Amino acid sequence: MPSNSWRLPCLAVLALAGCRYEAIAAPQLAERTLQIPVVAATTGAPVSLRATYYPLTHRNARRQPPVVLFDPVFWSRGILHRGREGGLIPFLNYSGFPVWLVYADQYEGRTPRELGEALATALRELAKASDVGQVFLGGLSLGSQAVLEALRQASPEGRLGRVLVRKVFFIGAGLDYAFPDSFLAHSQSLANGPSKALCDRDGGRACQRYFSGGQAAQRLLGTLPLLDTGPLDDARLPSLASFRMPALFVAGKIDGIAPSESVFPAYQRYGSREPDERQIPKRLLIAGLENRMHEDYDHYTLFAGKHVEGDVFEPLRQWLLEPM
Repeated sequence: MPSNSWRLPCLAVLALAGCRYEAIAAPQLAERTLQIPVVAATTGAPVSLRATYYPLTHRNARRQPPVVLFDPVFWSRGILHRGREGGLIPFLNYSGFPVWLVYADQYEGRTPRELGEALATALRELAKASDVGQVFLGGLSLGSQAVLEALRQASPEGRLGRVLVRKVFFIGAGLDYAFPDSFLAHSQSLANGPSKALCDRDGGRACQRYFSGGQAAQRLLGTLPLLDTGPLDDARLPSLASFRMPALFVAGKIDGIAPSESVFPAYQRYGSREPDERQIPKRLLIAGLENRMHEDYDHYTLFAGKHVEGDVFEPLRQWLLEPM
């Protein structure tokens, strides 16, 4: 009996850990979802967005301004909230950040400009719904293209009407593909699902579970203007160099979908028009062993890796809490 005395407290700890996050049923998600019909300003095209609200899950956490995330597009939205397995959304909820996840009813035929203009309108609406004047904004995977376009509607300080984008962050964001052997040259292989290089973990089962692929994703990859091989210059995104809001760019060391080579030019250009660029509060985090993390991160593990909470999500949380 004494030799087993450790089991009861140990099991209690495991039970508490298992209760940190909870699964959310589809009816609950439906109840928390708003529909936001928008007309894109430049094209006049109607864009139907939806926004799902995820409230705090730790009653003792100090409440922070909401985080607004845009759909990663490349991955299904389920990768952001994997029930009891965790994910970026439940991690933020547990840490004191309510979350709005914004996504479009369809992406086929949409341009980043249309999606970005719609997202800018949605931000104003969600600020009203949340009765807040400030939000954090997150761009994930291919959805980062829309986030950058939404920021074109904002002032350099991040103000969109009555709402202030307090900080902006990007995780696994392919922002510039003007480098040799670009991912675009190999994207055709994704038409029938993720490639072996992307999904070689667990026999590809987990990656297949969250890949949104198929022909729609392939057409999206081929039509997004910000995924071309031209430089990220004033002709493509004139406001990027003028931004002054704090920004965090997270790139996976071995990410083959949004390589660090595609992230660094955007990071370098961010705020570069300021007289003293060193004063711009921007940061680039390469997720890998070189930064004392558990592994070199790829496009999948950046969102659902075994140690992603401690390696990636926790530095993000600390950065969000840093005073401006």
